Amino acid sequence: MKALAASMLAIAIASLHAKGFADPAEAAEVPAAPSSAQSQLAFILDNPLPESEYAEAKRCVFPNSYRKVEILDGRHLLFWGFRGNVWLNQLRAECLGLRKDSLLVFQLRERTLCDMDSFIGTPRSATMSPFAVHCMLGDFETISEVQANALRVALERQAKSPTPAPKSTDEE
Repeated sequence: MKALAASMLAIAIASLHAKGFADPAEAAEVPAAPSSAQSQLAFILDNPLPESEYAEAKRCVFPNSYRKVEILDGRHLLFWGFRGNVWLNQLRAECLGLRKDSLLVFQLRERTLCDMDSFIGTPRSATMSPFAVHCMLGDFETISEVQANALRVALERQAKSPTPAPKSTDEE
């Protein structure tokens, strides 16, 4: 999971640098991120981040250490804390049916919110589907606000881009 987060953050940060969202002096150091999946993989492997860019994962956070939870997609949550603290949580599995405007109800086993704790995502209004989805948390990775914003942009861009349909064996 750490490798996936680091990869996505590398692509997102490189993309933001290329678009001019960062300091121009820094942007010259980071090449633009490629568009295809294969070239993105090659880009990530050829351009490793400095050790300081990799997040340290923690198993738990205290409920009073964050002020809000942002749903990025069915796999990623951002826990926004105080004084610029942000934790990325990559869920253990895709949480099908989880929407950005879902209300999250966490089921704590201890006084902390931890890896493998579960939550239910319920609709906020009656116009949404009537069922709730059940999801399981992963590790909490400390990231910067810049990385959180870059990840948000990258995931939104990924959601908007069309996914190529798999080739069927009947076509051959």
